[in-house]
Amino acid sequence: IYDWIFDNVEEQKIEFVFGLGDITERSTQAEWDRAKEALHSMDGIVPYSIVRGNHDQTAGFKKTFPLIDYEDVILESFDDTMINTCQELIVGEIKYLIFTLDYGASDAVLNWVGELCDAYDDHYAILTTHCYLFRDGTTLDQGDVCPPATTGGFNNGDHMWDKLVKKHENILMVISGHDPCDQIILAQDEGENGNIVSQLLVDPQGADAQLGGLGMVAMLYFSEDGRDVTVRYYSNIKEKFYMG
Repeated sequence: IYDWIFDNVEEQKIEFVFGLGDITERSTQAEWDRAKEALHSMDGIVPYSIVRGNHDQTAGFKKTFPLIDYEDVILESFDDTMINTCQELIVGEIKYLIFTLDYGASDAVLNWVGELCDAYDDHYAILTTHCYLFRDGTTLDQGDVCPPATTGGFNNGDHMWDKLVKKHENILMVISGHDPCDQIILAQDEGENGNIVSQLLVDPQGADAQLGGLGMVAMLYFSEDGRDVTVRYYSNIKEKFYMG
């Protein structure tokens, strides 16, 4: 995946690489060492974000990715760690806030995000977190598989929508993983201010298990005004676009 990114930064006009969590499977030191080498290989080549999933123990995450390594690219951190962060991305004349939110982020974190959205109201906001959308296209709730509220986090997807996402006009998109689904799932809902929020679930772990590892990359092509996005799902191992 990283080799594909390096080879395609210019051709595919890659401006940012989003992480969606579960960096490791068992949070072992060997896994963290491999993750550190892989992610830092993008330093100076393309900006990227790091999201903690429920398989990633907090201590291992903080040790492997200390804030000091990213102070020059992070706009804000909730608690001086990389677990909840905000980066600024400017593409042409469009300004974005890129948030990474912890697995089942707390109310305090959601309030912090909301304050930044209000303070930077001339920016579009894109939220990334490990768990938010369910495979049926609804926000993941307590009745769905492995909800954060009872598996190591605080807020499920429905809580995040009610407490944060629907309230801020400049929140453009939420991207999450966690729930296995062969297809990319899209939900579009109207916020309180009449804005449409696009919510994506990207989690190819089921297809990887069945087909032996595909090196899947979800490519989001933004229009020049930042309002429209075309999504393509590509296996850099098979060198083919994916269709379920």
